[in-house]
Amino acid sequence: MIHRYILSFFILCFCSASSFSQTWHYHSYSNNSKGDKKVGERAYFGIEYPQMNLNMMQSYVIDRSSLGGSLPSVDTTIFINKKVNSKLGFKGAFGLVGGTSFKLAKFSETSILALDISGSVELYNWSIGTVKYSAVDSSIDEVFCVVERLPIALMYKTGAEASLSSKNKIMFGIGAGFAPSLAEAVYDQTNGGYLKLSPFITAELGVWAGLGIKFKATYYPGSPTFLSFSGDDLPAYTTNGNLSVLASGSNNFVFSLVVLLNSHQWDDGNYY
Repeated sequence: MIHRYILSFFILCFCSASSFSQTWHYHSYSNNSKGDKKVGERAYFGIEYPQMNLNMMQSYVIDRSSLGGSLPSVDTTIFINKKVNSKLGFKGAFGLVGGTSFKLAKFSETSILALDISGSVELYNWSIGTVKYSAVDSSIDEVFCVVERLPIALMYKTGAEASLSSKNKIMFGIGAGFAPSLAEAVYDQTNGGYLKLSPFITAELGVWAGLGIKFKATYYPGSPTFLSFSGDDLPAYTTNGNLSVLASGSNNFVFSLVVLLNSHQWDDGNYY
C-alpha cells in the first residue's frame, strides 16, 4: 500500500498545483494575458463526501470428510451489501479535489462551453460486520479502498463563473466526461484494485459571496471490481481451502464543496 499512498500524495499535489499555481501566475505577472487570468480565476479546491455501495460475495466449501461416513461437501455462498453511511462513524469516506476550467466557446455574456480538468483522491472504509462461515468460525473484517481520479469533463457553465463578474451572483454548470481512475482495495491482508477509464456525469450549483462557492454532484455508473481472489483463509476443519471472494462497487456518487480560490478578483471587474 505504501506506493499507493505515494501516488495519492502526487495526485493531491496535482489537485493543489492545478489551483494554486494559477493563483501564483495571477499575482506574479502584471502583464499576464486575459486568457491566463480567466483560467486562474476559475481554479478551485475543495473537499468531497463520496458514497458507494460495497457488494461482496464470498463462497466456500464445508469439508465434511473428516467427520467420517459419506457426507457430501456443502457449497455455501454469502452475499454482503454495505453502503457508506453516518452510522459507520469514522469508517466512512472522504476526498479532496482541485482543478480549473478552460473556456472553449462563448454562448453569451454569461454562458460558456468549458473544459473542466481536475484531480481527486477518495478514501472509502467499509465495516462488513460479522460474517459467519459455520457455527464455530466467523470473521469481523473491514474493506479499505483508495480511488485516485483525473476527471476531464465538457461542461456548460452559466452565471458568475462563466462571466467572471461579481454582478452575476449565481453560477450553474452541467456536463459529462471521463476520468482515468486507479483504485486499490485491501481486505483481510489481501490487495486488489483496478485501472480504468470511468465515465461520469456532473452538475454544480454555486453562489458568489465575496468568494465563489460551489456544490458539485458527480455520478460514476458501473460496478468496478475491487477484489477477486480465492484461497485457504478459513480453518481446515471448516473448509477445504476453497474460499472465494468477489467485491465490487456500485451507485458511486461524489458530493463536493469547492471554493474558487481567486474569485475575489471578480469584484474588480469583468475580464471578458
